[in-house]
Formats: sequence, structure tokens, C-alpha cells
Amino acid sequence: MGVYYMNGYGVEPDESAAYKCFLKATEKGDIMATDALATCCFNGYGVEKNLSDAYKYYTIAAERGYTKSQVTIGNMYSKGTGVERDSEKAYYWYNLAAEQGEPSALYRVAEYYSAQDSLGGKKALKKSSAFDYYKRAAEGGNAQAQLYLSRCYQTGRYVKKNKKEAFQWALRAADGGLVQAQEYVANCYLKGRGVSKNPFFAYEWYKKAAAQGSKVATERTTEYETFRQFVY
Repeated sequence: MGVYYMNGYGVEPDESAAYKCFLKATEKGDIMATDALATCCFNGYGVEKNLSDAYKYYTIAAERGYTKSQVTIGNMYSKGTGVERDSEKAYYWYNLAAEQGEPSALYRVAEYYSAQDSLGGKKALKKSSAFDYYKRAAEGGNAQAQLYLSRCYQTGRYVKKNKKEAFQWALRAADGGLVQAQEYVANCYLKGRGVSKNPFFAYEWYKKAAAQGSKVATERTTEYETFRQFVY
């Protein structure tokens, strides 16, 4: 019922009522309600904002294996939000969620390995560690990981350069709404990089990027529209 009050599904939106519902469900052991209760405390939905209580409830859910809460605690430690910043504890919680295949956690662990690779850290057990996690995250639908994988294939980091693979992963990230990926896909279609040239597709992707505030894409769409370089 808390979700209905929070989102106004069939009832008037009421954050206070939602909070009370989540609290009751939490007392009965509902793990999703516990995460929702933590989110209320974190953001001040229906109750005074309290990061300590948010951390407490997120921890309860996380320790019971709820990946969403595990990632959130990882974020709190990573950013120093409500707790002292601690990269090792952030890694610990991200890794727990990653072990269950959570894409956003896999991406965070990949970033950790990537940093260790660059620094020659103790957790960089093999050079492919970061790439393996990025790939799993990308295959799970994480757009940031998909874009990073594209860049690996563009630059030859961890893998051999491959323009087609770079384009395909960027396309998936672009479909996920990442403006940097949309710009790259548009440029690939414009120049025939990893895909056949297609000015019309390039224009369409530049428009999508421009709609998200990309200055480069806005300039390109304006330029092409002015000189009528596209045939519809």
C-alpha cells in the first residue's frame, strides 16, 4: 500500500501515509519495504530526513541480500553520504551485489578494478579483471558499462581495437539514453566508422543528443538543416 500512497496509484499521493505503511511492513520483515523505508529517511519523504536511519534500514535490507540496498550503501560509502567515505567498504557492498549479477554493482566493481589496474593495486589480479566486470555489466544492460566497453574497443584497452564492436556497444548505450554515446553513434554514421555511412541516421542521433543539451550535436543539426544535407 505504501507504493500506492507514494506514487498516487488510485489514491491521493501521501508521503506520510506511505512512510507509515513501509514502517509497518518493515516490522513484519518485508525486505522491499525496508529498502523503501530507508529511501524515505534518506530523502525526507513523509518523515524528517535522517541519513543515520536511512543507513540503518538500508543495512538491514542489504544484510538480507537485497541488491538495491547493497548498491545504495556502496554509494553512501563511495561519496561519504551519511557515513565516512571509505572506498574499501564501498567495494565490499558493491561486490556483494555484483556476486548476484546486479548490473550497476558490476559496473562499480569494474571501476574499482580499473583504478587498481592503473595504479598496479593489489586487487588487480589480472589485467582483464576490469574488462570482465564491465562486460558483464554491459550485457546486463548498464548503459555506462556499454559506453566504456565501446571505448575499450575504440582505444584498444584490454582488447584489440574493433570499430564494429565499438559501434555496437555505443549503439546500445545510446539506446539507453547516454548523450555521449548518441554523439559517438551519430559520428560513426556520418563518417562510416564501424558501420555503413548513413547521413540520415547520423542526423537523427544528433537530434537525440541535442535534445539532451549537447552543444556539439546542436551545432551539427543546425548546420545540416541549414545546408539541407539530408534527403528525407
